Amino acid sequence: MDKLQKNELQWGFFFWGIFQSLYILSNFEFAGERPKEIGNLQSLESLFMANNMLLGSMSMEIYNMSELREIGFGNNSLSGALPKCICDQLLELESLYLHRNNLDGQLPEN
Repeated sequence: MDKLQKNELQWGFFFWGIFQSLYILSNFEFAGERPKEIGNLQSLESLFMANNMLLGSMSMEIYNMSELREIGFGNNSLSGALPKCICDQLLELESLYLHRNNLDGQLPEN
């Protein structure tokens, strides 16, 4: 897997439920919205999809990933407000990287 070239992966790779961390998804020029199947990766602890061309809001499917400690969606084109319940749903969350997006609204208090 270390020899993967840019754009060789397709969204179908979300079947990989055995991984705890997916850093490989950064800088792949993925475009559009994240697939709903991402929520199937329930044991994932780290998800980084920075430096792509992702659109839309923070998807509710992420809330199924109860083991997430780190989320990195920086430098994309995400929009809308960060859901207020993100901290209530993702109890293990320690780091949330959302810089350089088009998000608005208030940060959750907790």
